[in-house]
Amino acid sequence: DIGSYEEALALAGACEQKVLNQGGKGTTLHADCLYTLGKINAESGGFEAAEEYLKEALSIRKQLFGEENEGYIHALIILGSNYTDMGSYEEAEPVLQNAVRLAGRALGKASRLYVRGLIFQGILYEGLGRYEQAERIVLEALSIVEEHFPEGDRFYTIIQNNLGVLYAQAGRYMECEQHFLISNTLVKEQYGENHLQFAGNLFNLGFLYDNTGRFAKAEECYLQSKGIVEQNIGKENFYYAGVANNLGLLYYHTGQLEEAERYFRESIEIRTKLVGGPHPNTATSINNLALVYEKMGRYEAALEQHQKALSMREGLLGKAHPEYAQSLSNLGNLKMKTGQYAGAESLYVQANRLWEAALGREHPHIAVNLISLGLCFSNTGRASAAAEALAEASGIQRRLLEKATRYLSENELAAYISTFHNQQDIIRSVSGRHSAQLPALAGLCYDNTLFYKGFLLNEAQRMRKLAIGTPEIQRQFELLSSCHRRLAGEYAKPLNERQETERLESQINELERSLANAAGGIAEAARQVSWREVQLRLPADGAAIEFIHYRQNFGLAEDTSLYAALLLRPGDTSPRWIPLCNGAQLDGLLENNGSGREEDINRLYAPGWGGTTAQSETLYRLLWAPLEEALEGILTVYFSPAGVLHRLNLGAIPDEKGRLLAQRFQMARLNSTRHLAAPSSPLEKADNALLYGGIRYEMDSTALARAVEGLPETTSVALRGELFFEPLDTAIGRGTTWAYLPGTAQEVKTLEKLFEDNEVTAETRMGYTATEEDFKQIGSSAPSPKIIHLATHGYFFPDPKDKGEALGEEAPFRLSEHPLIRSGLILAGGSHAWQGNPTPEGREDGILTAYEASRMDLSGTELVVLSACETGLGDIAANEGVYGLQRAFRIAGARNLILSLWKVPDRQTTELMEALYKKWLEEELPLRDALLAAQRHLQEEGWPPYYWAGFILLE
Repeated sequence: DIGSYEEALALAGACEQKVLNQGGKGTTLHADCLYTLGKINAESGGFEAAEEYLKEALSIRKQLFGEENEGYIHALIILGSNYTDMGSYEEAEPVLQNAVRLAGRALGKASRLYVRGLIFQGILYEGLGRYEQAERIVLEALSIVEEHFPEGDRFYTIIQNNLGVLYAQAGRYMECEQHFLISNTLVKEQYGENHLQFAGNLFNLGFLYDNTGRFAKAEECYLQSKGIVEQNIGKENFYYAGVANNLGLLYYHTGQLEEAERYFRESIEIRTKLVGGPHPNTATSINNLALVYEKMGRYEAALEQHQKALSMREGLLGKAHPEYAQSLSNLGNLKMKTGQYAGAESLYVQANRLWEAALGREHPHIAVNLISLGLCFSNTGRASAAAEALAEASGIQRRLLEKATRYLSENELAAYISTFHNQQDIIRSVSGRHSAQLPALAGLCYDNTLFYKGFLLNEAQRMRKLAIGTPEIQRQFELLSSCHRRLAGEYAKPLNERQETERLESQINELERSLANAAGGIAEAARQVSWREVQLRLPADGAAIEFIHYRQNFGLAEDTSLYAALLLRPGDTSPRWIPLCNGAQLDGLLENNGSGREEDINRLYAPGWGGTTAQSETLYRLLWAPLEEALEGILTVYFSPAGVLHRLNLGAIPDEKGRLLAQRFQMARLNSTRHLAAPSSPLEKADNALLYGGIRYEMDSTALARAVEGLPETTSVALRGELFFEPLDTAIGRGTTWAYLPGTAQEVKTLEKLFEDNEVTAETRMGYTATEEDFKQIGSSAPSPKIIHLATHGYFFPDPKDKGEALGEEAPFRLSEHPLIRSGLILAGGSHAWQGNPTPEGREDGILTAYEASRMDLSGTELVVLSACETGLGDIAANEGVYGLQRAFRIAGARNLILSLWKVPDRQTTELMEALYKKWLEEELPLRDALLAAQRHLQEEGWPPYYWAGFILLE
């Protein structure tokens, strides 16, 4: 029971020898010794020896007691399990069926032996890929245990684990994880953390995490499992071989191909040595080794291994098994890479037919295979067939992701979404190739972009709204989540076994309608939007543009980064696909001119500054010139950036005649053009504002204590604590050293008077009163103010390249893996902590991270102005845009944001902000026009783009 198998075998062998020495051959005691030897060998991987011992024990017990005897049935179950582990499924099935029948007849269906038989039958059918049959049997066992066995019974633990394995194999990850975690907790309590049972549970969790993109967690589980196995029974066993195989698969997924090859080879060697012939698990490792060779470009070696795995699976499992289908699909991928398209197509079609019969149509394998099939059609010039396959695959993947929102956290969702990136690149590559002859492909890409872009942000906003909703809304949402979980279970079943699908779908529709009525726009984030809905909201002279950034992927070796625009006008029968530029061209331009230095910024945005016009014209030619023809007659452009476009102010780019794009078009920058389809009210007239500026960043404990006196206690985010920071290098502008900014004091004083003159009640926080404690009270007891203006230092640190060398030398927030920790604002007293001093107990440190800001409720705020440096920057994620302050304030509920893209000069920023509010409040220009007019004001004064083009409006 504690996994010491060598010692157990020695003791059992000595016991048998003693019985034989005393003339006990063929007795009950002899049968017991043989049974024990068989059981230990079966558990430790000695399958052939186990079979021999168990058959002899069965013979003796049958002769002595007959078949309807508890000891006989026990041995029969272990023999059936042994055959399953050997991959001898045809021999295992009748043995286990007989054992279950005998147990039910002799001891009753509430007996432990009957349940044991059901458990091993479930494992057999899971191995055979007969998932619905396995689920039915395991759920029967669970029902008996829950009704008749004591709480905490170890059978309950085993069944929870087995259900997790079953659902993982069937792609039902939502149900899978909860069963694994329950089992893991119970195993730890019952066996401890050094037992093989616990190693098995860790192995299963690793499998789940690997398949949902949570690779760091997967590696942690696998390595811990591997260590336990080695410590208990060494390497020459099936347990170790299984962990080695899955570590290889994990390293394959993370691109560590040499490590992957090493582990796969080790797994194959151990399994071949133990079994002495073909085995399903050996076939799995051979298949995986083939994938590694394929990725290495060693196609001949890959073909040899793929064919070996296919042949082995056909002989052992039959052609109807899902793993046989997997081998067909993998072989198809290899043929695709080597240009054998006809052969690849045939294999993909066969694989899909087999998977659909075994798993149903809504399975991740089928979606990926359909995308491969669509690529195959594209490579042979069949655009219509490609579009059909890609559209179906896209629908499946969207539905899978929608289901995942019901059970994964934001980080886990991000990891899961990342597993779809490669498939989305293929869809975009095919669309770019065929969109001229088949415009529907551009429509598919637009719909996918609407779905994926900002998906996690939309989900975070939706959850925030629900979290602060009324008890009735919360109750309805909990009921809706429950229905979604049950419906996911229904969808995972074969068509002929679905009994509640229609009823649950109807109930979900009713609940979503009710939520939409009760909670306003809450349901909008969860609702899929199509390009046609966006088109309906466009004005007659308006156009919507979704910029996309992708890696060209036609199943070959090329890996080219490309930018394109999906442009939509009223009356278009489909969006237009417009290729823009190679990513390397744009990256090179920004590397040469994107340091944030004044001369570099001016080269990017203004002809005549910096001594040349070539760079700004190049930026125009790369990103906008290709759109000119499609934008003829258009006055308003709603656009959503992608990739490094997030770091550019497109409106500040001059065309060939030197006119800014923002002077030719109304430029509306959006997170996603899906927001055009959502009902929205116009910007409300502001009646109150809260201003922060003229902040004192040095520590004055008395002044700070006086400033926060009487404020309620704030709850610090868990990631914060006693931090030690390294000060930044000195440079000009906000956001370098935390020096006092005299311009910000003048800025907020001027704005306070301007607001009062325009009937806007303004409160100002200056000096030591502009504390982090004060800021975090916003929205906690009353609606947040309509305007929040922050004139202060801001910071942003990119993802650190090598944390190992920097640990202990730099601030934890600077090294954090969480991008919302590496971006923030500095408030009163912030320099004290920044310079490496501990924060007084019970006090905030004066450094407001984006993560902290995202946890606030700013749903009453129409406009947040971040009059600080680099507040628009952050890590750029594939579909999520910028992870930084802009994301934080959007999650918190602010409707509109004005942010900066580079270090902004103090005096000119103050002038720009004053002009902005005058245009907006006094002249009543729309906010978008007010910002443009303020920027034009500085431009007309002779200031180059560095001084005004850094600010953008995110609507």
